[in-house]
Amino acid sequence: MIISRTFHALFFSVCATLALSLQAAEPPRKPHVFFLVGEPEYHTELTLPAFAKAELEPLGIQSTFSIHTDETTDEFPNLDSLPSSDLLLISTRRRHLPPEQLELIRTYIAAGKPVVGIRTASHAFGKRKGEDEGSWENFDKEILGTTYGGHYGTGLISHVKPLAEALRHPILTGFNPAEFTCPSHLYKNTILGPNVTILLEGHVEGEGKQEPVAWVNTREKQRIFYTSLGAERDFEVPQFRRLLLNGITWALGLPAPAEQTPPAPQPDPASAAKAQ
Repeated sequence: MIISRTFHALFFSVCATLALSLQAAEPPRKPHVFFLVGEPEYHTELTLPAFAKAELEPLGIQSTFSIHTDETTDEFPNLDSLPSSDLLLISTRRRHLPPEQLELIRTYIAAGKPVVGIRTASHAFGKRKGEDEGSWENFDKEILGTTYGGHYGTGLISHVKPLAEALRHPILTGFNPAEFTCPSHLYKNTILGPNVTILLEGHVEGEGKQEPVAWVNTREKQRIFYTSLGAERDFEVPQFRRLLLNGITWALGLPAPAEQTPPAPQPDPASAAKAQ
C-alpha cells in the first residue's frame, strides 16, 4: 500500500514537471495586427502587405488583412479576426460599413485597444451618397483627435520635419531628425484635440503654414497613432517607413528597432507632380 502511494505520488510529480516543461517550451504568442484596407486612391492594398512582410514579419509580428476590393458590396472580409487582434491599422476612405461590421470596430476601439491610422483614415468612415448622416462621420475627431480639413494641391512637394521637443518620443527612436520631402500632397489637420502630441510637421513649397503630419492621441491611456502620410510613393521614403514601423511597435507596447533611418531620396519636381 505504501509502495503504491509512493509510486502514484512520484508519477504525478513527474507528470507535473513534464507539463511545466512543455508549457515553458511553448513559444510566446506573436503580436497580431489587423489591417482594415479600403481606399481606391493610394493602393495600400499593395503597399501595406509588402510593408508588413518586409518590416513586421522579421520582428515576429503577425498580420491579418481585410481588404475591400468588391465595389458591389460594403462588406469587408475576414472581420471576424478583429476581436482577437492586438492592434487595428486603418487605411480606408469614406467607407460605409454594414451596421454589424461597424459595431464590431466600435466595440474593438471602445475596449481601449490600440489604433494606427494612415492617410485617409482621417476620413475613414463616410456616408453614402444621398444620406444625411454617415456611419461614423466624427471618427477623425473622436478617435484620432483631429478634424480633417482637405488638402493642399497635388504636385506640391511636402517638406516634413520632426519637432525638436518630440525627438524623445519612442516613435522617433532611430528617426533621422533632418527635414525630408514626401511626394504626397499635404493634408490639412490644424484642429487638434487636447490629448494630441504632435511628432512631425510639414509645409508645402510656397506656403509658410505648418501642418501636423504625425501625432499620438492618448484617450484614457489608449494608444492611438496617426500620420497623414501613406500615399503609394511615400512607402519609398525611408523616414515614412521608419515612422510607420515605430508607430506600430509603440502602439503594441514593443520597443522600436534601434537602427538609424538613412536620409531619404529627394524626389524631383517632375516626378512629384505625378504623385497622388
